[in-house]
Amino acid sequence: MGGGGVDASYLGGDCIGHASSAPDLRLEWGGASEQLLIFFVADGPEDASLVVSLPDGTWVCNDDSDTLDPLTVLKGPPEGRYGIWVGSFQPNQSIAGVLGITERRSQR
Repeated sequence: MGGGGVDASYLGGDCIGHASSAPDLRLEWGGASEQLLIFFVADGPEDASLVVSLPDGTWVCNDDSDTLDPLTVLKGPPEGRYGIWVGSFQPNQSIAGVLGITERRSQR
């Protein structure tokens, strides 16, 4: 479930939507990879966004990739802890769906 009451636009850049104060998922990433893809596919017609905190304290955000579903592609992702939030466009709106993490580019 994505969404929450915190407006992610305060992070600047491409960060938009409303998310919870705590990450929806914490990922401990180790090893080496060419890329790490993080995406969310909503169960319905809702438009979601993604907010990802990187181990170095920077932020990567995405609203829409080739669909209304968000996708971030991290090239050469560093090892460490990632925080992942799924956002909604209305405050406290809940969006059901699937959060995916992969090293391979897939046809969605």
